Amino acid sequence: PDKALLAMEQAVRAEGTTKRINLFAHSLVAAGQTDRAVLVLRDWLAAQPEDATSWSTLGMLLQQAGRDAEAIAAYEKALEVTSDNPLVLNNVAWLYHQKGDPRALEHAKRGYEIAPERAEIVDTYGWILLQQGQKQAGLQILQQALVAAPRNPEIALHVAEALALNGRNPEARQLLQRVMREHAGTQWAGQAEGLTAKLQ
Repeated sequence: PDKALLAMEQAVRAEGTTKRINLFAHSLVAAGQTDRAVLVLRDWLAAQPEDATSWSTLGMLLQQAGRDAEAIAAYEKALEVTSDNPLVLNNVAWLYHQKGDPRALEHAKRGYEIAPERAEIVDTYGWILLQQGQKQAGLQILQQALVAAPRNPEIALHVAEALALNGRNPEARQLLQRVMREHAGTQWAGQAEGLTAKLQ
């Protein structure tokens, strides 16, 4: 691995490109060198501020590292360059939502409109709608996400919670039972069991 990283670094120095920089950064993270990956991307972006792909990668690495404020700043830079990246819109919407930032819904909706076939993006939009009090609309969008990814336990849990909030407890229980059956022994089954207990 060390030799591979050295070869990548030499290639980047010989001819830096977006593809090479991003590959090098991801490889550094895989090798447990996230801080170095962040520095590599920041150095590149200081000279290439219009590289939306690298801003996006930087945002994702920072988000994975729990450095949410820095991740938001990187995602916002990516959106300044290109405002139609659904994954960036989705990720920043989720971080905004966690902070209670009202821009969360707007960004989640834009991501959904661009990529309505991406289950995780649809799920984010539906969940934010639900959490902001739009119970019926949130349920409808979350159900779309579940149709796109019927075996995704996190989405199933979101739909079950939306069903419960809309007074449809029997349907919620049925879905939660399926999660417990299909994902026995996982965190998802534990969460489904906890939500089922609340519905009793």
